[in-house]
Amino acid sequence: MLTLEKFTIGVGDRFAHQASAQLRAFQQAATDGVEVVPVWNKSNREHTFVGSEPQSVYDAAHAAVKSLGWEKGWHVDADHIRLETVARFLPCSDFFTIDVADSIAQPTAPGAVEAFVDRHPELVGRIEIAGIDRPFETTRAEVERIAGKFLLAVQDAGKIYRHIAAAKGEGNIIAEVSMDETDSPQTPPELTVAEYVLLGRTPHLGYLATERAEDRVAAARALARLELTAFAHRLLASLSGGELQRAVLARALAQEAPILLLDEPTSALDLGRQQQALELVHSLRDDGLTIVSAMHDLTLAGQYSDRLVLLDAGRVVDEGPAEHVLSETNIARFYGASVRVLEEDGAVFVLPHRG
Repeated sequence: MLTLEKFTIGVGDRFAHQASAQLRAFQQAATDGVEVVPVWNKSNREHTFVGSEPQSVYDAAHAAVKSLGWEKGWHVDADHIRLETVARFLPCSDFFTIDVADSIAQPTAPGAVEAFVDRHPELVGRIEIAGIDRPFETTRAEVERIAGKFLLAVQDAGKIYRHIAAAKGEGNIIAEVSMDETDSPQTPPELTVAEYVLLGRTPHLGYLATERAEDRVAAARALARLELTAFAHRLLASLSGGELQRAVLARALAQEAPILLLDEPTSALDLGRQQQALELVHSLRDDGLTIVSAMHDLTLAGQYSDRLVLLDAGRVVDEGPAEHVLSETNIARFYGASVRVLEEDGAVFVLPHRG
């Protein structure tokens, strides 16, 4: 693999307008005696959201490097890619963040875990690691449990890496493995509801600090607000879809931020749970919260929001109340869809219509 420079900083130029300004910051750091290399990144999900292509990140970075005369290293990261999404990043990236979050805790082929442990007997028993005061004592059952959770993710990472190396040449790439981007909120099944909600207090804690009494009070308040107090000692793995959705919201509330950002809060929910989730979110506004949510269901967006902002390719193309933004003209132009827009009792309904 390529050798990554000692110090790098990942920079996101979401709309391909900021590369020069970002690079000037690196030039200033070099002038001040700190040599740091930029790694421009943008994930497949972000490209999908704003309607851009990976080549735009490379083009913006290359233009900045050329215009500012930057002679040190620089990289373009295909951020959070999988085998099914990497193809369009191959021509314009030299850094690849392989994401295997969706493969964690998924079953492997029959016998694969047992075969893995058989090949690695050194993982069972007494394990000493330099810098760790006490050795670890592990059993075969414990190693099999952990391997069962992560083996498929490791296998997938290897498969994706070999695909990239075959296309680009192993000496022309940098690769790292990530486990943090998935379509659903990460809810470790071994945590209790109370432990999970308490994680919402992390921004209020110092480095390596533990939770204080006020953090536990805030978490308890969030549990009560979402009617989850009786679930506090339940494992996340034991919750229904609707209960888990409430736990995710409780964690967000525990942070006590004035603005709550939601990304597709009704995704993967059936119709009844969609309504329950949005009624719950709607009720949180009574606590003084401002809620900003990305949504693709236009009817739900029209019924529950005070104001809509319509985006196309990362640009605001319209904004205002639902009855203004959700016009048949807008939807035909920006969604390429034939619809009928109805208004009833102050609510807006968008219905597909076969032309």
